[in-house]
Amino acid sequence: GNPNQKVFLRPAVAFGYGKLNKVLNLSESSYFTIQVFSELLLMLNNRLGILCDLGWLSAPSGGDDTYSVTASSRVMLRAGIVF
Repeated sequence: GNPNQKVFLRPAVAFGYGKLNKVLNLSESSYFTIQVFSELLLMLNNRLGILCDLGWLSAPSGGDDTYSVTASSRVMLRAGIVF
């Protein structure tokens, strides 16, 4: 890569599988997630940068025999410092 580059963009699609332990009346269960997002990294100097993440997240299926564990589509915005 270019050592002088200050801006990086990384589009991504992610699929995930998660497990939840038993909580109250919900027995151990699993769920499926879908994410489409893009990360933007702005380097302030050689050791410090700002990371912004904008995307879409959904958990369309999951649960146990009694309860459904899903999340409707939503916009996801995260930001942080990279060092």
